[in-house]
Amino acid sequence: MPQVGAVPPCAAAIGKCRLTASDAWIDWCPAAIAAAASRRSPDATLERLLGLFESISRREAYLALLHEYPHALDRVADLMSASPWVAQYITQFPILLDELLDARTLLAKPDWTALQAGLRDSLATADGDIERQMDMLRHFKNTHTLHCVAQDLAGTLPLETLSDHLSDLATIILEEVLQLSWRGLRQRHRDNPLFAVVAYGKLGGKELGYASDLDIVFVYDDPAAEAAENYARLAQRINNWLTSVTSAGILYETDLRLRPDGVSGLLVTPLDTMRRYQLTASLAMGTPGADASTRRRRRHCHWPCFRTTPQRNPLCAAR
Repeated sequence: MPQVGAVPPCAAAIGKCRLTASDAWIDWCPAAIAAAASRRSPDATLERLLGLFESISRREAYLALLHEYPHALDRVADLMSASPWVAQYITQFPILLDELLDARTLLAKPDWTALQAGLRDSLATADGDIERQMDMLRHFKNTHTLHCVAQDLAGTLPLETLSDHLSDLATIILEEVLQLSWRGLRQRHRDNPLFAVVAYGKLGGKELGYASDLDIVFVYDDPAAEAAENYARLAQRINNWLTSVTSAGILYETDLRLRPDGVSGLLVTPLDTMRRYQLTASLAMGTPGADASTRRRRRHCHWPCFRTTPQRNPLCAAR
């Protein structure tokens, strides 16, 4: 029997939101309660749904979308009940609600070649508008991360395939950011950079997770006198594109400390230096006193403009 004066869980969840008589989303409370009631954690789901409604209360288009497509609310409830991270992700980027309308698209196997071509075409329409291009990249990443989440929750993605998809998504982002960053430099000594982004850690092993950062190193193989200076600027620009916070969020946090000389070294590394470092590290992995982090490193390299397998990549010869 309920205790006298006890607050029902649903009422407690509603009470945590800042309700006023003018809130347009108050009418959605019954629908939210009904949607949350059938989920595994109804109270937490309801609280997250109400948090989403509160965040979009001034954006009538989103409320109208949920009104016009009631099945979208069920998909939102499924995602909200999955985890606090997923709920926060959707609440932070409500534009993703559009992606929930068509289950065929949401749950479709990604064609990364076609998706990258489409992204590149979209970026070309915003040539010269860096802020808009940054938002396009972030929306692309957020959209396809949500697709992965939906397929993960639907049980259609084995863990290894999920990691592959998230790693492929990051690779596309890196390739496009590299090209945009190079074209954006004022001083370029050649049309195409002799430059590579080398992935370590989760991305290097194609084990990327939803919130993983990128362990990357920048390498060049260019004898030009101005190469080191220009590529240092390029590396810094790439990192800025990845880590800058815009209204569409951030692309990725990065960890650049795995270069040969660590944080005390230059941001970019010549290919010969990197090769010697890799050979030395490879030998060190087999020694009894090798550092555990050194033994765990797995290498997979991403070169500009195209993808290459470790077998064809000279940097991976010591793998």
